[in-house]
Amino acid sequence: MTVIIRFASKALALIVVSAGPAWAQTAALGETAEKSAKALLILFVLAVLIEAALAVIFQWRLFLEFFAGRGVKTLVMIAVAAVAVKTFSIDVIPALMQEYGFAKTSSGSDSFAFWLTALILAGGSEGIYNLLVKLGYRKPREAVQAAAKPKPSDGKAWVSVRLDVKSGKSIGPVAIKLGLIQPPPGTLPTPLAGIIAEQWWFERVWAVFFLQPNRFPRTAGQEVVAGQAYRLDIVGSYSDGSPLPTTLNGDYVFAERAIIDLVLKA
Repeated sequence: MTVIIRFASKALALIVVSAGPAWAQTAALGETAEKSAKALLILFVLAVLIEAALAVIFQWRLFLEFFAGRGVKTLVMIAVAAVAVKTFSIDVIPALMQEYGFAKTSSGSDSFAFWLTALILAGGSEGIYNLLVKLGYRKPREAVQAAAKPKPSDGKAWVSVRLDVKSGKSIGPVAIKLGLIQPPPGTLPTPLAGIIAEQWWFERVWAVFFLQPNRFPRTAGQEVVAGQAYRLDIVGSYSDGSPLPTTLNGDYVFAERAIIDLVLKA
């Protein structure tokens, strides 16, 4: 019995000695993973702060009017992220590479690491969170839609009428009559999907900051049902009693989610 106990003790000691390096390696990997998670969490928190700060600009009507959907937001995010990385000396990428046993191989690696960190940060909190999900540090979550300009709902369209007085004459009250044609005509006009009209840069800026008293409605658009026939009549007169032009009066069908801004030049 004593012999058996001695043999088991020696075997256990041999197992511990042989397994020691593996356990040490496992502990080292766990520490490296923990440092990686902390580094990514730092980027995540900083990305959230940057997004919160830039939300004031990205949701500003002036920004949405001129730059929504034009790629400017990405450039702004990259620029601000680069300034943040430079200001706070964020060296996450080199630190992570060193933890995993990689060292920089050239003098240009610092610049590459700088822009790589800036681009990751510019991807926003959602991008970094997805990175954490792929690495197994966080659970997936539903994507949050970015704020966008107001637009018509499904099956609807927006229409507005603006009076652009070029003649210099004074104009009295103007009636905007818009209604469904009942019963609908046998042949419907081609649906109107949009309007391209010349507008000065100053006019666009003015419209962002101030309501337009010569526009119906003052903001957004009058909601109409897409695919239905409507009759539009603009009735008004100049101060001398002569009627306003009737170039916009007629039957219309609007395409789904169309935003139609009609301008009557008087």
